[in-house]
Amino acid sequence: MQTLRFTSKTCVPCKVMAPVVDEMRKLGYDIIDKKLEDEDSMELATKFGIMQVPTFVVVDEHGQEVRRKSGAMKFPDFKTFLDG
Repeated sequence: MQTLRFTSKTCVPCKVMAPVVDEMRKLGYDIIDKKLEDEDSMELATKFGIMQVPTFVVVDEHGQEVRRKSGAMKFPDFKTFLDG
């Protein structure tokens, strides 16, 4: 499974999450950044109905949403979310 990370460069909670996301990537989690400043990412955000950032959407191999969570999280909470 992959996790889509909807973010924006002006979002303070997104910046707070950056080191947590980096740490999870080091552990092998597949987290794909979708910056709302990019047209393709904005289309995907519309498809998933993203209303705030950061929002994390775990998707299956078919791109279907499995679960989502919005807002900044501490490392243990984020890991628990990703692990399902």
